[in-house]
Amino acid sequence: MLLKAEQRLKKEKTIVMAMKQTRNVLLGVLLLGTSACGFDGAIRTQFHQPSVSGEKLPLRVAVLDDGGLHPPAVVGGMWGEHEVTIDHGFAHAITTELTALFQDVKVIKNPQQALPADMMITVTSTFRSQGKDPGATMALALRPPWWNTDLAQYESSAKVSYICSCSWAPALIGLSLLILTPVVIPSASLTELNDTVDGLEQGITAMLKDISAQVRSDQRILAFTEQKKFWPTAVAAGEQAERTGDRLKGLELYMRAWRGRPRPELEQQLQGKIAKLVSDLKTLPPISEEVRRYGVQATSQVEKKRYDEAIKLYDKALDIAPWWAEGHFNRALVLATQSRYPEAVASMKAFLVLSPQSPDARAAQDKIYEWELQAK
Repeated sequence: MLLKAEQRLKKEKTIVMAMKQTRNVLLGVLLLGTSACGFDGAIRTQFHQPSVSGEKLPLRVAVLDDGGLHPPAVVGGMWGEHEVTIDHGFAHAITTELTALFQDVKVIKNPQQALPADMMITVTSTFRSQGKDPGATMALALRPPWWNTDLAQYESSAKVSYICSCSWAPALIGLSLLILTPVVIPSASLTELNDTVDGLEQGITAMLKDISAQVRSDQRILAFTEQKKFWPTAVAAGEQAERTGDRLKGLELYMRAWRGRPRPELEQQLQGKIAKLVSDLKTLPPISEEVRRYGVQATSQVEKKRYDEAIKLYDKALDIAPWWAEGHFNRALVLATQSRYPEAVASMKAFLVLSPQSPDARAAQDKIYEWELQAK
């Protein structure tokens, strides 16, 4: 009886050990070049611990699941490179990190489902074995759903340890799956296999935390967040200024909100109010000396082909005098030289609504038609 009990205990220990080595077995078969499995089951589903560095950004985001959350990984095996997937741990890691970063996160299947989110996020990544110097990259693109260009893009990379050497240990592991019998696997090989999985998990975590830090410190995201807070109050504040007789203040508030490229329904409402105020005012006030200085400096930067600097100077001028029609016109032309056509269209539309009777109105509208095609 004692002998049978010892045999039963030994058998149970063998089964437990086999279960503990499931991750290693799956990866071992992968290294043989077979398509029987991927990293599913090897990479843990909930391995990622998100960054905790401040309050969540007050934005609702929609993560587009068009394949970017389920990237292939190219891994070296005995019979050459083999493409596998790294579900579902990768997708869970991304949504976990974004949930710690943003106020609300949902996953969508197509861009039409993005609204009413404030931002749509697209994920692209690559995981590739490159001999002794393997690597992984991850990129996130953020775009308001009603825009047709990205607000910001972020990228990070990490070195990831894949096993690409040809040894008999993976072959023994694969054979064990086929005949369903335990085998003795060298502990060094098991360590390498575990290191491969751990390296993948650590690399993904490192890239996500890096991108999260980039988003938190990006002035474009912070400015968009502030604009989003301002949009709901812009119309009410402008209307209040009009009621008190300060039409110029109302125009300033409407233009400031419009320049942030708000949602289409608000943009149309603001455009109508701006057009009415421009008509009521008859003539717009002259620009200040400070605004003129920024305009002259912007022109000098254009002549030197420093277009990004010129755009920044026009932005400074228009922050002070958002009713400056000529500034919007010139800014639109510079934006177009940088192939930033959606922004150029928005800026040229601002020129037209502020100066509908300008001799340049016809040429401005034609430019809009041209840029709209280029933006597609």
